Amino acid sequence: MQTLRWGELEMKLNYLADRLRFASYVGALVMVTTAVVFGQAGEPDSKGSRMSLASQPAILTTGDASRNIVVFNDPVGAPASQSFVAGLPANASPHGVTYAGSDTALVGDFNNSRIFVVRPSDATLVSTILTASAGYNGSGTIAVPPQQNVALAIGGNSLKVIQAPFTASSAITSVALPGSVQVFQTQAIVFNSAGRAFVRHSTGISVLDAPYTSVAFTRTIDTGLFAAIAITPDGNTLIATGSNGITSFVFFLNAPFSATSPVASKSVIGGANGVKVTPDGTAAIIVSSNVHAASVLFAPFGAASTFQALPLPPGNVGFEDVDISDDGQTAILAGRSTDEPPVLIRAPFTSAGAQSSNLPVNAANPNRGGGAVRFVPPPQASAIVQVSGRVTTPSGLGLRNATVSITNSLGVRRTVTTTSFGFYNFDGVATGQTYTVTVISKRYRFASRSVAINDNFSGLDFMGLE
Repeated sequence: MQTLRWGELEMKLNYLADRLRFASYVGALVMVTTAVVFGQAGEPDSKGSRMSLASQPAILTTGDASRNIVVFNDPVGAPASQSFVAGLPANASPHGVTYAGSDTALVGDFNNSRIFVVRPSDATLVSTILTASAGYNGSGTIAVPPQQNVALAIGGNSLKVIQAPFTASSAITSVALPGSVQVFQTQAIVFNSAGRAFVRHSTGISVLDAPYTSVAFTRTIDTGLFAAIAITPDGNTLIATGSNGITSFVFFLNAPFSATSPVASKSVIGGANGVKVTPDGTAAIIVSSNVHAASVLFAPFGAASTFQALPLPPGNVGFEDVDISDDGQTAILAGRSTDEPPVLIRAPFTSAGAQSSNLPVNAANPNRGGGAVRFVPPPQASAIVQVSGRVTTPSGLGLRNATVSITNSLGVRRTVTTTSFGFYNFDGVATGQTYTVTVISKRYRFASRSVAINDNFSGLDFMGLE
């Protein structure tokens, strides 16, 4: 029988708990044998009724409507199954939302200078990051790169860089941008797989690379009203919306990106705003802020792209935000209205094939408010690896008996002591997370480091400061 070290056992138990929490709000799945006997999931059975597996959960913010953060446990199969995050301040106005792992969400609190750290699986408010001293009022867009080592947030012209782990004591720095992001815009930041950030603002698209301390370059695009951005799954095409106040456009940029990248454009529905590309990269859904409308744009993306209007339930007010599930079968439209509910759209995303319905919130005000929506990412399996390095004096000599700590994004900390030659090692570290590693010594100061762990990590070294 294999013997597990305590660290490995701890990480495996944590992952199992994560999976169990996720299952609790995904709901009961239809057994495979049932699908075989009675028909494929999502297809009509012999009696004509549609069967489906539980759909991917989604988290939605309702801003100035019911002021809630709500988790739709199964928005397609059981839309009334909803969980509400308890303990929010009475004046909370949840706005932009993003994920920092499969069970950690960050929510901007519009005009209240706060970011809520939420665990969606049990609708728990884990902590609150106060941002007034950093100059962030909680509006606009908040987004996390695949490496999950920071969050970027902006409503205005100063980009905030929030360091993981995401707790009440998270460090926040600022980067000035050459344009501003409108406070209602919840889809102004995207990342490629390497963590390069693309920020859509009033004068164009600014590009920042980790550790996000400065702008690498900006591609100027003049039409910056209702300015949102999306990226294709392969990271090779940017799709940006914008308006000059009269005509709305979609802009297309192809890699390699630079300050002089060619830009193709196409005029689209009035007030074109939020945009999201399907997981297979074959289409993008664009919502309008001015009118109650959404369109689908088909690849290949460019000035010659074709688009179709998607059927929607009756309504009078537009939207600001859209997200699409990982399987590409469901889209939810959010934001912009305190008088109308969110809207759910089922694939195929074509004018003839799409099916849409209202998705009311189970609150006194059932409407979508000025918020956003994101589908909950499924938990990822973790490997167990080692993290190691060396701690040295300013002159490069190994430092013994220094205390090294490693802390995950939920604030769970482990510590070890360096050897006589300054070496340290952590066993049983789970991949797929961002950790903060710190060193404490009686004689020297050390800068902490935030690292994404996806494999064995050696050479994480620290040199002391006088």
